[in-house]
Amino acid sequence: VDLGAQYITATSSYQASHARHYKELVKAGLLRPLISQTRSKLVDRVARTEIGEMMEVGTGKKTGVSVSLDDKYWEDPLESGQPVHLMRSSNYVTPSGVESLVNYFWAKSGCVVDTFHPLQTLDLVDTQWEAQTGEKVEQFDCVVVTMPVPQLLGEYPAPEGLVGGNFLDIVRRDEMVYSNLRGVKYNSIFCLGLFYDTSLQGTAGLDWTVKYFPKDPIIRFVSMDNIKRGDSKSSTCLTVQSQLAYAQANLHKTKHEMTDPLMSHLLSIIPSLPPPSSIISHKWRYSQTSTPYPGEPGCVLLHPDPPLVAAGDSFTHSNMDGCLASATTTVDSILMALKL
Repeated sequence: VDLGAQYITATSSYQASHARHYKELVKAGLLRPLISQTRSKLVDRVARTEIGEMMEVGTGKKTGVSVSLDDKYWEDPLESGQPVHLMRSSNYVTPSGVESLVNYFWAKSGCVVDTFHPLQTLDLVDTQWEAQTGEKVEQFDCVVVTMPVPQLLGEYPAPEGLVGGNFLDIVRRDEMVYSNLRGVKYNSIFCLGLFYDTSLQGTAGLDWTVKYFPKDPIIRFVSMDNIKRGDSKSSTCLTVQSQLAYAQANLHKTKHEMTDPLMSHLLSIIPSLPPPSSIISHKWRYSQTSTPYPGEPGCVLLHPDPPLVAAGDSFTHSNMDGCLASATTTVDSILMALKL
């Protein structure tokens, strides 16, 4: 079951700039376009004047900022005086889960990935970065950190996976950069994965694959995960995600403490749901960036020599295109820093 990102959504500008990646991933079977027959005749491009003053968009907003409206969004003009347009985004699902995209890019890079080695300390020693994971100590000419900035800085309350070492003392030397880093904020959510030995299709009240509960105070989203990903042969698994405000109010609790309250409330809104054969829970302490680094630069060079680069969605936005944009900028930054 996929408890993370539920869809990959690409706006028209990113569909153009990242077209190579989307075509490649679709061809590899890792992305599948989510196409709704009932929406196939929707107009792709509608001038704002044709739909009236439905929303005030464009004033004080920078180019590219979008306002969600079902499967469409507002695209600001590149030049002043041009009309604002209502555009249609492209949505994809990942048949093998979002993690399959990460694995694909790692395999393509040729890098040997050493996983399940959480970084414990990072120190600048002479002219290299020294990293320790357990009893293993290694030296590097360049380090790229992609963990959420609040976790990297160890902001209160101290997060899991807190990294020690003198790197923070070095980062604090640039007061403006450090202040900007401290301004990065994330949303949090709690999730449940419910597994069933039999199919739930035909169960009363479950005549849908995906459903949002925008006005519910606790649960925001429920989906039949395997059906959404196009797998009707496997046993049914449900993904349940909480509302952001509810998660924030209960951030001091563990994922295990939140399992029963979420399950109890789920049964109150879907009473026909049978008991699952098993349940897993997850706490996304850092789910999606709510306030990114100013200017969304893609990455920030925290130390020039040896290079220490902070990258990831803290410096763009929390979707696939944001990750691709950050990766591209980070590569350029590393090559420049190492004079390659």
